[in-house]
Formats: sequence, structure tokens, C-alpha cells
Amino acid sequence: MQGRSCCGAAAVPIRGRPGVGRRVPINSASMAALRPIALHDLQRSHANTCTSLTSLIYSVRRAVICTYTIEWQKRGLPHVHLLVWLVNKIRPNQIDSVISAEVRKKEEDPVLFEIVKKHMVHGPCGTLNRNSPCMRDSKCSKKFPKPFQTQTSTSDDGYPKYRRRSPDQGGQSATVRNYNIDNRWIVPYNPLLLKIFDAHINVELCSSMKSIQYVTKYNNKGSDQATFSIQSPNEVETYQSGRYICSSEAVWRILSFEVHDRAPTIVHLAVHLENGQRVYFTENNIQEVVNNPRDTTLTAFFKLCAQDDFAKTLIYNRVPSYYTWNQSSKTFQRRKQGTAVDGFPGIKKTDALGRVYVIHPNNSECFHLRMLLDVVKGPTSFAHLRTIQGVIYNTYQMACKAMGLLEDDSHWENTLSEAAICSSATSLRHLFAIIVAFCQVTDFVSLWNKFRENTASDILIRQRRELVSDDLQYEQNIFDEALFELNKVVQLLSRGTEKTFLINLLLTKVRSTGKIALAVASSGIAATLLEGGRTAHSTFKLPLKIATDDNNSVCSVSKQSNTGKLIRDCSLIVWDEATMSNKTSVEALDRTMRDLRSKNAPMGGCVILF
Repeated sequence: MQGRSCCGAAAVPIRGRPGVGRRVPINSASMAALRPIALHDLQRSHANTCTSLTSLIYSVRRAVICTYTIEWQKRGLPHVHLLVWLVNKIRPNQIDSVISAEVRKKEEDPVLFEIVKKHMVHGPCGTLNRNSPCMRDSKCSKKFPKPFQTQTSTSDDGYPKYRRRSPDQGGQSATVRNYNIDNRWIVPYNPLLLKIFDAHINVELCSSMKSIQYVTKYNNKGSDQATFSIQSPNEVETYQSGRYICSSEAVWRILSFEVHDRAPTIVHLAVHLENGQRVYFTENNIQEVVNNPRDTTLTAFFKLCAQDDFAKTLIYNRVPSYYTWNQSSKTFQRRKQGTAVDGFPGIKKTDALGRVYVIHPNNSECFHLRMLLDVVKGPTSFAHLRTIQGVIYNTYQMACKAMGLLEDDSHWENTLSEAAICSSATSLRHLFAIIVAFCQVTDFVSLWNKFRENTASDILIRQRRELVSDDLQYEQNIFDEALFELNKVVQLLSRGTEKTFLINLLLTKVRSTGKIALAVASSGIAATLLEGGRTAHSTFKLPLKIATDDNNSVCSVSKQSNTGKLIRDCSLIVWDEATMSNKTSVEALDRTMRDLRSKNAPMGGCVILF
């Protein structure tokens, strides 16, 4: 699932952001219009629509990348979500000639005027119709009506705000379902496509990654679910949850039609440390797999670069454009189809793309290995990746730093140097902790070694005073204590001062003195957040069925049991989310604690924190 959702994102670094996104319902009229149409026929039939739209159709026919998915509504009407990267990108000054969000003048184009009224008017909703299906909390979930716009404005992080002129500014209006509709209610559309298909086609200019996520989410969400009734004496089986597939979707799937597709091909490329690839084995072949693990796309890439001169000119994610991955033999092979590459006989290029799996920065070495794979051409081994200007570095992070791929820590060094002049050691440790916790520091060890004396100066002064010795100098134990204090501040910053942190701090304090502290919670999720936490029912054996007027129930724990001895000897009990439990459960625990500890005091005299 993750692989499919990442395929659209794979094109962004190579092809840029997508050009056009569409939402097209599929009905009998639009299916009939899908017959082959010559470009010159479109130009002749709809020349009066907009002259610059010819370039759009030409670009769509030469789309670089295309991905789509088909979705069915509850009533069985399918529609397609289509995302297209165009060869000729739409510039900001061309948006109004390609995408419109206005009612056309009836005198200029009566056909388009009627189609817009029929298919591209939202609602109406809001104050005009509060019973519209799009209304959520007395507001339109699609944010209609849109505000008037004298001109189209673009944004780097979202969809454009299309021109919607008011009637005072020359905008048109129309009567739809007895409502007077202006441009605020028009869904963005392309005039030429609207006239060709005579269907609802929402066309948007996509300028952010949100559009990719919006389309690709339909590839993974699956069918809707419904709860249905079954005539059965078994109460558990009376209601079941299952997939809800309408008749149209059922026929579509039975006939094996495509539900989603993409072009061009996306090849997923593995990334891992040396001898860190995933292997699969059984009891019978474990020794063979360990001695001769199968190649991954990464190790096969190294072997390819050692044997093929052209591969030495490529970085990792460009290999699928010229080579195919043979899944059975685990090797890269030259493509037999495509465009010939000048100067390299036998090499052909296609539009296939490579997608290197994402690595989280917490996995530092593998993360920096992936960075090197994006810039180093033709590596033949893992050691080759770490070799920069003839020097083999011990880590991939050091190699990245030597290549200038990482920012150095000079900014943080200057910050700490300035603070060391006028700040105390305690303040300097807090500043150091903030830099470590929230800033992108590339070399923590070097930064610490450079400022460890400044951060430990107060500890040195305190030890000189305690030992009455002015000759005492910095030693490793002083630096260790300063590092311990620094670590406490970092943990406080990263984990916060919330309830869970405070509870764990209390538990650690009690347990560090050799005493017993029990951590329980009303729910299993809350119990996992506590050190040594368990649910209250599991720890105290609380009764499962307790009446609200039950004054005699107790926990199922005897004095001779191990649990009874544990509860009797504990010094602190922390019950998280106690308010979620019935009060009779707490009363049952109180009666049990009094009996186990032989004390007629609340909770048998044990300290309990709710």
C-alpha cells in the first residue's frame, strides 16, 4: 500500500509538480465520447471556445506522467480521479485561458452556457438551501460559495483562487433550480473538455503535494463498508461488517477492468546498510541463505556498475530508465525497447522512473547512505560510497559531510561561544540541550568536546569547594556529571512535563530506594505508557461484574498468593485514568487492601495516587 501511494511522489523530484487534476464522472454520454477524436476535428468543432486550449489538448496527448483511480458512489455512479503531468506547463498568466470558474455569456456560447448550468453549479447550499447534502455544522463542506475574485491568484501550497467576477464587474449569472446563481457557485472546469464530454468534469491546476495525496489515497482506501443483518440465533453473528460493492462496481471488477493505473512504470529500489538486507529462509535452507544471500536492487546496482561502463554514469534512481529488473535472477538487464542513447550502442532509454524507499533520519547511517546514492555515480560497493577524493571515511555521515551535503555546526558553535561569555554553566547546559533536542546538529560529539569545560564549570567550582582544593582540574568524572545533568534537561525538553512523565518519575524514585511501586491503569493503552504498567483488573483481580449497590465484593487475591504478598509489601500504587473505572471497583480494592495489610485504614495504609 505504501508503495502505491508513493508512486506519484516519485515523479515530483524528476518531473516537477503535476499540471492538471480532474474528477470525471463516467456515464453513457461520456463513454460514447471516448471514441478516437482527431486533434484537427476538435480544433474545427470548438475553435470558438478558446484558441489557447489547442495547446492544452496537444500537451495532454503528450503527458509525461498520468495516474488515475476510479471510485463508485453509493448510488453506483463511477467517476475517475485523474492526475496529469503536462509537457508544456501551464503558466500563471495562462490559467484563465485553460480553467474557468465563471458562467459564460449566453450570447457568445449558448451551448457552453447550458452545459455549465447543467453540470458545473454546486448546490446551491448555505443560506439558499440548508438541507443540501454538503452541509456540515451549518456550513458547506466544500466551502461554497467562493468569494469573488477580480483576477486569478496562485499559491505554492494549494490550489489557485480562480477568477470569479461579480455581476457589478461584468460577471454573468443564471437561474438554476429556481435560484439565481452567480460565479461564486461555479465548480472550476475546462470549456473544451466540458463541451466534448457534456459531463461534470472538475479541472484543477495542481501546485502542491496535496493533490498527489488526494488522488493516490483512493488507490488504498478500498471499498466502503456496511453493517447488515443476518437471521441467526447467534447474537454475535446477527450483525456483521463487510465490504459494500454496488452492482456497477461488481460488474466492473468481474470483467477485470482497471480500477487504478499509472504511467510510466515506477520501480521501487531498496536501500540498506551492508549485510543489512532482508532475507527469507526456512529450516531447510537457512545455511544456504546465510552464506549466499540473494541480491537486492542495491547490491545488484553495485555489480552492474562494476561490469557496465554506461551504468557508471548513472546515479541509483536513474537505473530503471535504462535497465529492467529481473525479479527471478535478481539482476539488472539492458532494455530492449526505447530510444537509443548516443555514444552507447545497445543502451536504450524509456520513461520508467526509480523510487528509492524513504529512510527516517533516526536511522542515521542508512539515511546518509541514501543521500550518497542520490549524488554518487556508478558506485561499485558500499566502501566506494564512503570514498571521497581517495579517502575512505568510517561512516556515511562523515562522507556526506566531506562532500558538502550536510551543513556544518559552525552556527551552533558561534551561538554557544557567544553564550559562554556571559551565561552561567546551568544556562549554557539548557541552551546546549535545546540545540541538541530541536536543531539539526550533525556532530554532537565534537560540539560537546568543544564546550564541555564551559558546561561543567559550576561542577568544578562546587567540587573544589567541597574538597577544599583549588588545584583540582577538569576530570572525566566532572564531565560525566555535566553530561548527566545535560541529559536530564534534554529528556525534560523532549518528553515534556506531562502526567505520564511525572508518574514515571515518581515510580523510578520509589523503586530506586529498593521499595515496591505498582503502576496500573484502567485501559491497556494507558498501561503501556507506564514503566512496568499493567491494567488494574489484571493486577488486582478486580471483579468483572459489580452492582452499583454492591458493598461486599472484594478482589480475587488471597493473602498467601504472590500477588497478595506483592500488594501487601508495596509502598506506592499509581492508578492512571482511575475515573474511567466504576467506584465500586475502587471500593472493592479498598476492602481487599484492608484485609491483606491487616489495617483498618483507607487502602490499608498504603499510599495510592489516582
